[in-house]
Amino acid sequence: MHNNIAAYQAAVRRHVTVLIPWHGENEDLLRETLRSLPSGVRVCIAKNAGKHEMASALNAALETITTKYVFVMGSDDVLDKDTLWKLWEAALDYDGAYPWMLGFGAQRFRFQAEPWCPRRIQDRNVCGVFLVKTKVLRAVGGWRDVAIEDWDLMYRVAKAGYRLNPAPLARYGYRQRLDGLHRTTVREAQKLEMSWADLAPYDEREHVPAVFYEWRMDGTGYVRCELASRTVGAAVRVSFDESDSHQAPAWVYQYPNSDAQELWDMGARLGKRRVIDVDDNYLAPDLQEIVGAYHKKNGEMWGERQESHRRMCEEADYIICATPRLAEWYSDVNPNVIVCENTVDPVDWPKRSAKKRRIVGVVLSVNHLDHFHLVADALRAASGFKDVDVEVIGLDPDWDFPYTHIGFTPGVHSYRRVVSRWDIGLAPVIDNNVTSGKSDLKWLEFTMSGAALVASSVEAYKRVPDDCLLRAEDRVDFTEHTLRLLRDESLRRRIVRSSSKHVNEYRLVGNEGLRSRYNLALGC
Repeated sequence: MHNNIAAYQAAVRRHVTVLIPWHGENEDLLRETLRSLPSGVRVCIAKNAGKHEMASALNAALETITTKYVFVMGSDDVLDKDTLWKLWEAALDYDGAYPWMLGFGAQRFRFQAEPWCPRRIQDRNVCGVFLVKTKVLRAVGGWRDVAIEDWDLMYRVAKAGYRLNPAPLARYGYRQRLDGLHRTTVREAQKLEMSWADLAPYDEREHVPAVFYEWRMDGTGYVRCELASRTVGAAVRVSFDESDSHQAPAWVYQYPNSDAQELWDMGARLGKRRVIDVDDNYLAPDLQEIVGAYHKKNGEMWGERQESHRRMCEEADYIICATPRLAEWYSDVNPNVIVCENTVDPVDWPKRSAKKRRIVGVVLSVNHLDHFHLVADALRAASGFKDVDVEVIGLDPDWDFPYTHIGFTPGVHSYRRVVSRWDIGLAPVIDNNVTSGKSDLKWLEFTMSGAALVASSVEAYKRVPDDCLLRAEDRVDFTEHTLRLLRDESLRRRIVRSSSKHVNEYRLVGNEGLRSRYNLALGC
């Protein structure tokens, strides 16, 4: 969590009620559940006589709740000590959040915190446990008397346009008991001669043209899979589910390699259109050498996986590239290549708040250790202004001047909250066979945050209009441009306005030209 655990704890105790449906049995397990809750947290128990009363009991309890949020959990489950605080952090700027689930008891399993995606939820439950705004539950009419009431509720929440945020760092212990409510649900399905998929909450299934498989839930997965899925009305997942095997005609793999071999082969057996998405040059002959210079383990990993990645690219039906330079490289191994640039969705970005001090910031990652020196002098000069703070996300460069080191944020949502306070952002890049395939993502992000960008004059930023950023050839330019923006607020505002206009016109989710390119790759 981002340096605010005490504030999150206070907020949860003040604004959250834990709602627990309980059918009057196994009181010892209920006591264990209550003991796992943090002290001082409000609790409301919705007692019922079984599955047939579940919805009405929950709705009656909901009417009595006065807090801003509700956390719904099972009466025989347990929480990790930090679960509620981490859910609160993930729910900021959203309508709620849901955790990563570990099943124990009769069966052991893991239920990953998949990305929030209405078209995925129509085929698979989120997890049935969630922190959500009380007004959202009331707006959708609460629970209904159906076989799987939590799945039905979450689907209606998603269809109504509300957004919950996955919190993979929030751990929830789900006690699997093959009796009680579970057995009632199974029995009802069998009586109706229905499978689990038949219990889906939708009246009519929406067509899903593709499933975008995120390699992991990180910034790249969000940009290249989650935003892309919104553009074309697809589903997004971080793990395979049996419902994927018979629904979407196309599968999109995020820079696959030997780790994805089983899923790759399965796509071929099922006759799926296999599409690869890349945002870096994973074909570069010196990839292992370049990456390994900063991160030995990553370099060795990609050295081992590069051959399988190349083979998959040769077999793919289509390759989607984030930049034109990447498309040039990948067209050497497969002629079916198209460029689909990164996008942004304004609904994901928090509004800028008024503040007294200006902030100059930079993001420093492990793969770009030799880029740091380009901006050290610029940030040292900025720190000398009385009303300016310097912030660093990622690695700590151990500089000899005042700055705030934030570290690696727990997710893209917290990252956006940090950069949305910045006035100037710096993007240092040294050109090589790997970085020259990178995109202008930092420009998009800083534009959405209301910050003016000073970026290295490299391939990644060549297509950004001249009035939308300041380009730096070296460390001297970085310093001069940063000082110029600090001294000339009108210039900084002009750059932000020009950038915002260009992004809104060409780089938003749902852009018609971008959608048509994705549809071409997906075979739509």
